Amino acid sequence: MFRDPRLATRDSGTLPGMSPEEFRQNRPCALRFASFTRELTRAAYVLGGLGFAGAAYAGWQGAYLNALLTAAAVFLFLLSHARLVLWLARQRFANHLEAGPVLVLLNRDLGRHGPRAVLGNLAALARNDRRGR
Repeated sequence: MFRDPRLATRDSGTLPGMSPEEFRQNRPCALRFASFTRELTRAAYVLGGLGFAGAAYAGWQGAYLNALLTAAAVFLFLLSHARLVLWLARQRFANHLEAGPVLVLLNRDLGRHGPRAVLGNLAALARNDRRGR
């Protein structure tokens, strides 16, 4: 069962994201949502890697200012990737009726814990579900 006390927030003392019981109640849609966010996260990291490679190449060519600006932009993109991934996933699932309870739970948890904690908890719940825990 996913109950890691290290992930508890300082202000509320609660764990981020939906509980395993809430995940099981909305399992099919929650798994699709988790899978889609995982794909978007992979794409964000690939784009970030390509951006850093482009920055390294620009620096190698002697355009140090361009390299610095590119690396800074990629860094800021990767810092905010969790918020972007959740926004894109919520936009995709907004018109699906069966996704309503999952989106309500995610909106509740986003207000309490923030996007990184919610994404991490959703990924952990999906991973535990695949492993049969």
